[in-house]
Amino acid sequence: MILGSAVIALNYYVLLQPNQILPPGLGGLLAFASRRFDLPFDVVYFAVNIPLFLVGFRVVGLRFLMLSLAGTVATSLFLRLFSEVPGIHGLVIGTLLGGLLNGAAIAVILMCRGSTGGMDIVCVVLSRRYPRFSIGQFSFFLNTFVILISGAFLGVTSMLATLIAIFLAGKGVDWVMHWGTRWRYAEKRRITGAMRG
Repeated sequence: MILGSAVIALNYYVLLQPNQILPPGLGGLLAFASRRFDLPFDVVYFAVNIPLFLVGFRVVGLRFLMLSLAGTVATSLFLRLFSEVPGIHGLVIGTLLGGLLNGAAIAVILMCRGSTGGMDIVCVVLSRRYPRFSIGQFSFFLNTFVILISGAFLGVTSMLATLIAIFLAGKGVDWVMHWGTRWRYAEKRRITGAMRG
């Protein structure tokens, strides 16, 4: 889970921020607000997530709450730690690689039964209530809505790049969780077979 939080924070400073691409979910709005009002992103990120922990706790329990709190604290600390890392300017690589890395990192944290707070909590809660839809699908729909609202403050190029990155992040979540679940199941069968043998 710590690795996923580190990747999210590093990805923000290296690929997303330099190319004016908002990160997925609530983090995107908070990144935009922290830049616009000159507030520290890590502090804003942590403070706004507190009410969402209470929502997550009511639906998915204390374990999820504690792991989400750990994920949010780790992400906030890595955002502070990596804030001076130089970025890569390149809209295409920022959009494609930045989106996929965010999705993969979020999936790793979700597979550890936690989250980074924000929209992750909302998506997990909704996927429990409506299991027909995956976490990645909820993530894409909710994030698209968020970006369309904030699109009034972004240029067309940045808004389209953000939408593509969010779509790829949703796919990254689904792909990593799908293959991670299959790998876990295969490992469990292998260990069970070895114990019987």
